[in-house]
Amino acid sequence: DRDVTGVQTCALPIFPPLVDKLLSRAGLGASDVGCFVPHQANGRLIGELAARCGLGDVPLARVVERYGNLGSASVPVALAAAVRAGLIGAGDVVLLAGFGGGMAAGVGLVRWSSVAPVSSVASVASVASTSGRLS
Repeated sequence: DRDVTGVQTCALPIFPPLVDKLLSRAGLGASDVGCFVPHQANGRLIGELAARCGLGDVPLARVVERYGNLGSASVPVALAAAVRAGLIGAGDVVLLAGFGGGMAAGVGLVRWSSVAPVSSVASVASVASTSGRLS
């Protein structure tokens, strides 16, 4: 049994500064993000996380309702689902956000270079990444 309230209390405050720092380092703003792919802890947390990061109008990859919390696999599964659903296209900037064990957190940006088959994720190029420690 995971302490969802504890996770929310720790995760929600740390992500906005991480996202701001990452976007700034990449010379981008929230309006440049084409799709947000967060860790799929729970639906309420995903929505709140997007809002607090200024990404409320950005397409959001969500698979938690279908698969539940897949732990460390949730970001890649959500990314694959977003590609299949057409939420991510060539040239889109995709923001990835993960957190979990030990309350570590990290965010990363990729610019999708082509709409490749989901089995081939080699078509993404890293733009920048940063991480932080939840305490």
